[in-house]
Amino acid sequence: FTEAEAKIRQAIKENSSQAPFHNLLGFIMLRQQSYGKAEKSFKDALSLNPDYQPSLFGLGLVSYFREDYATAIDEFTKSLNLHPGHLPTHFGLGNSYFQLKKYGNAISHLKKFAEAVPKDPEVHGMLGISYESVRELEMAVREYRSQLQVAPYTELGRYAARRLPELEKIYEK
Repeated sequence: FTEAEAKIRQAIKENSSQAPFHNLLGFIMLRQQSYGKAEKSFKDALSLNPDYQPSLFGLGLVSYFREDYATAIDEFTKSLNLHPGHLPTHFGLGNSYFQLKKYGNAISHLKKFAEAVPKDPEVHGMLGISYESVRELEMAVREYRSQLQVAPYTELGRYAARRLPELEKIYEK
C-alpha cells in the first residue's frame, strides 16, 4: 500500500483534477483504516464530480466502518441511485439497515446480493434473521438452511444452527 499510495499521490500532484485519482487514494486509506483521510479523499473526488458513484460508495463504507449506519444508508442510497445494479452497494445498504435492526428494509438489498453471490459467508444468516424478524418464517428457514450449507462454522452459521430446529417446529405446524 505504501508504494501504491506514493504513486497515486504523485499522480494527484501532476493532475489534481481527476476524480478517479482521489477516489483511488480514498480506497487505499480505507484499506489502511485511515477513515478521516479516506473521507477527505472521497470528498475531494466528489468536489470535482458530484455524481461520481465510486466515491459515494466509498463514503458509505467510511460511515459503515465508523458504525454510523444512518449516514452509511444515506451515502449508499445516493450511490445506488446512480448505479442501481452495484452489488457491493446493495450489500452495504442491506447490512447498514440490518445493523440498525431495520430488517424489513434490509431484506431486498441483502436478497439481491445473495442471489448474485450465493456463497457469501454472511448474507444468508442476515437474511434468516431479517425474515424471522418480520415473521416470514418459511423464508427464514430457507435462509438459515442456506447459511448452514455455505458457512456453518461462522457466528451466523452457529446462530442458524440454533434457530433452525425451533423454526422448523413452528413452521411445520
